[in-house]
Amino acid sequence: MKKTLKERIGKLLQIKDKISLVLLTGIIPVIMGFVSPGTSLYDLTVNYVENPIGIERADIIFSWKMKSSIVGQSQTEYQITVSDPYGTEIWNSGTVASGISVGIPYGGPVLQMETRYTWTVKVKCSNGESVNSDPAFFETGTDFKDAEWISYKSPAESCFNKSYRISMTPSVLQGGFTLLFGIKNDNNCFEWNFTDRLLISGKINTNGTIWLDTVNLDGIIQLNIPFDLEVEVTEKAITTSINGKPVSRIDNKYSIELPYIGLRVA
Repeated sequence: MKKTLKERIGKLLQIKDKISLVLLTGIIPVIMGFVSPGTSLYDLTVNYVENPIGIERADIIFSWKMKSSIVGQSQTEYQITVSDPYGTEIWNSGTVASGISVGIPYGGPVLQMETRYTWTVKVKCSNGESVNSDPAFFETGTDFKDAEWISYKSPAESCFNKSYRISMTPSVLQGGFTLLFGIKNDNNCFEWNFTDRLLISGKINTNGTIWLDTVNLDGIIQLNIPFDLEVEVTEKAITTSINGKPVSRIDNKYSIELPYIGLRVA
C-alpha cells in the first residue's frame, strides 16, 4: 500500500525528533562534566609563602584565595584557627565580618621557636554557604639570640664607606634563606628573605619589621640550583640583582649601619 505524501512527511519528522533526542542526551552529560560545582579555598599562605619553614614568630600574616562556579560569589566572613603540633587550638580569630583575605595578622599568644603549627580558615559566602579550607602549616625558625654575626671582631667605623656591595652564589633549599645586612644589632638591620618563588625585603627595627618589597621569582631561580646574587647599597637606594639582572630597587630612607652581614637558613 502506497503511503500518502502527508504520511511520509510525518514519518520523517518522527525520525528527526529521535535523532535530536539522542544528540541531546549525549551532549548534556559532556556539558555537565565541565561544571565545577560549589566554592573552595586554595593557595593558603603565611607571609605570602605556602607552608613556610623557618619564619620569624613576629608579624605573621595569613592569606588565601577563593574560587567558585557561582557567579558573583564573594566572601562576607572569615574565621582562622591555629593549632600546635598536638592538635590543641592556640588561637581562634572568631567570626570576622570582612571580605579581606590578604594580610590577616596573627593575634594569638607568643609562638614557640622551631615548632610546626597547623592552620585553617572558614569562610562564609554571599549566598550563605560556609566553606572550610584544607589544613596548611607554617614552621617557626631557630632562635639566633646568642649567635654571633659574621664580621670583623672590632671594625673601625672609618674603615667602611656608606656604599657597599654584597656578592655571593647561594642556592635556595626547601624553606629558603635570609640575608641580613646593614646590621647594628638584632633590632636594627635589613632582611632579604629568599624562596624559589619570592624575594620579600624588610627593615627590622625595635617595633618589628617594615616590609619594603615583594618580588615574584618564578622562573628566575630554582630549588637547589646556585645563582649569582648581588645587593648594592648606597645612600639613595638598595638594588638587588640575580644572575646579573636587577629584580628590585628600593629607595633607601634608612640610616646605613656598618656593613656586617648574616645568613639564616631553615
